[in-house]
Amino acid sequence: MCKSKKSFKEVLILLMFLSNILIGQTTTLRGVVIDGLTKDALPGANIILVGTSIGAATDIEGKFLLRNI
Repeated sequence: MCKSKKSFKEVLILLMFLSNILIGQTTTLRGVVIDGLTKDALPGANIILVGTSIGAATDIEGKFLLRNI
């Protein structure tokens, strides 16, 4: 019984550490905005992640990068 309690505590502590690691992860989203007809890059287009305050504008080549999602 004592060994079982010790194993349970060890597993619980391990799960607490793993949850902190997983919660701390972030994602980066990158892409390119192009015109549907001409296939030209669209510099200065605004990219907004709906429901958040995260956004970016495309560069001269139409590329954007959203970090810490």
